[in-house]
Amino acid sequence: MVTLLLNPEYSYVTLRGNHTMKDSLQTHRRRMTDNGIRRVEVCVREQDAELIRRVARALAPDDRASERLRAIIQSSMPKKPTLSFKEWLETP
Repeated sequence: MVTLLLNPEYSYVTLRGNHTMKDSLQTHRRRMTDNGIRRVEVCVREQDAELIRRVARALAPDDRASERLRAIIQSSMPKKPTLSFKEWLETP
């Protein structure tokens, strides 16, 4: 059984003693990073939100299907040259 204590002094919930949801979130994100997963937040149109979620789920595993999908997406995207900050400042 988990006891949740709302602490008015902080913006998080305490779980059993000193362990907090903030600690749990940090642990979860560290574990994801260790597994090669990066959290990304994007703004998309409402009609595209589910599509983006499905694409992200399909790309997550390290298998042939995700490699094929990644190749298809990369080949269909326009190739933009990457500018350095200095180059970007010099553009008209």
